[in-house]
Amino acid sequence: MERAMSMKDAVISFWVNGFKFNGRSRRREYWLSGLGHLLIFLLVGAIFLILDIITQEKFNLADIYNFIIGDLFYWVAFIPGMALGCRRLQDINVNGIYCIIFSVLSIPLTILGYFYSVEQLFSFNGPLAISILVLNVLIIIFAIVLFIMACIEGTRGPNKYGEDPKYID
Repeated sequence: MERAMSMKDAVISFWVNGFKFNGRSRRREYWLSGLGHLLIFLLVGAIFLILDIITQEKFNLADIYNFIIGDLFYWVAFIPGMALGCRRLQDINVNGIYCIIFSVLSIPLTILGYFYSVEQLFSFNGPLAISILVLNVLIIIFAIVLFIMACIEGTRGPNKYGEDPKYID
């Protein structure tokens, strides 16, 4: 019998299992948690926009929203997102270490993004510019591969990472 999972369940599971790298997560959990977080961001963004309009941009709420959603949430959800990605890969019988490698590769560019604008990053010359370019290309390739893998149906029945999360006995 297929186990039902709502968007609310998926978002809650994202946070409850935030440090659980073993086991499996089905496609529904993976995509619904992303969609649930997106809807939360849009709702919070709409509230901030309305408050910004009401206060005539007196408190610069757009910057506060960008900090909360763009920066703070990114770092708070980094490990839970990585854990969910690992479990998703393990559902298709692929080692979750690939998700960790992708996540670790993205850290230097994220940190550079805090200190330099895009124009400044592209104005670098020499080995640093080549390193940034190679890292960007690797991240794009990894992202495409992981996206495709996240769309693949999980292994039916148990695999070496655990029981099938889609069906219950």
